[in-house]
Amino acid sequence: MTRLNPRMIFFDYGQTLLHEETFDLRAAYEAFMPHLHPRENIDIDKMLELSDEFYIDMRKLAFANSVEVSFEAYFNFLLDMFDLSCDLPILECEKLYWFSACPAEVLPGLKETLAELDRRGIRTAVISNISFSSEAMQARIDNHLDHKFEFVVTSSETILRKPEKW
Repeated sequence: MTRLNPRMIFFDYGQTLLHEETFDLRAAYEAFMPHLHPRENIDIDKMLELSDEFYIDMRKLAFANSVEVSFEAYFNFLLDMFDLSCDLPILECEKLYWFSACPAEVLPGLKETLAELDRRGIRTAVISNISFSSEAMQARIDNHLDHKFEFVVTSSETILRKPEKW
């Protein structure tokens, strides 16, 4: 019997490509300190408190209805709430926030699996529920893997989280 290879394999991001064990929100906010203005409006403890409350409400409302809120919308909300501005472009903000808060490592066996898929000519892509943009996710992946996925799509760019009937 002849075995057929699939034409493409879609990967999720978290716990499929990279393992992210912890998320230190304080470390993320502290990384922004040099880029936030005016400095007298920065209060990390209050930012953490607001973020926790916001996340709890968002989890109940948005996630329960398969809706994703983008990092950009969340970050702009946070800046507005504290009357702050940031001197970095939004993609750099995403990367600084994510990479500062959350160390990552490649899952065991993944590099070998991706090499075998390449050898067989099987296309690969990433589709993931996450608030970060596909560009930020691509940068995150590129920091850890030497593999070119055909495309990366994140729910923050499509509004709906998978699986969703739409």
